[in-house]
Amino acid sequence: MSGYCEYSMSNNAVKAYDMGLLPLSKISASLLKKGGWLYSKGFAMFLAKTGEWLPEEWHHTSKEYNETNFYSIYSLIQYWEELDDTTKGKLLGRFALEKTKRETEKRVVGIYKEFSGHGRYNRRVYEVRFEGILKGNWIYLKGGGKKKAGGNWIEYEIV
Repeated sequence: MSGYCEYSMSNNAVKAYDMGLLPLSKISASLLKKGGWLYSKGFAMFLAKTGEWLPEEWHHTSKEYNETNFYSIYSLIQYWEELDDTTKGKLLGRFALEKTKRETEKRVVGIYKEFSGHGRYNRRVYEVRFEGILKGNWIYLKGGGKKKAGGNWIEYEIV
């Protein structure tokens, strides 16, 4: 039956919840374990985001009519059990590589000083606030460009 349940989601989305289908945001590690999933929640989310674990259906949610994918934990387990060991190993390897990459990149916020003018007395100093990603000894700024993390006129903190 079409229609909306208290302006938050469609009646069909409510039925999907009743059938055990959930959006990714509602899937927890404990639900995955109860369903029989032997790996981490992060690995399950990786499989969904790479398109390996496909949604069962989608439904409109919120008053803006967002399209939200709904997933079945049992279809995830069935999908995984049907894979051969080589494919499983490749997927686990890709996940480990991506996880390592995310751990080496850190989000930072801070301030750097920018100078303008010439000579000792005409120089003006501006403080510029920034957000960026720290990779090695470089900070890649959100708006483009990069700054050396160990520079004299830069202060930042990892968030």
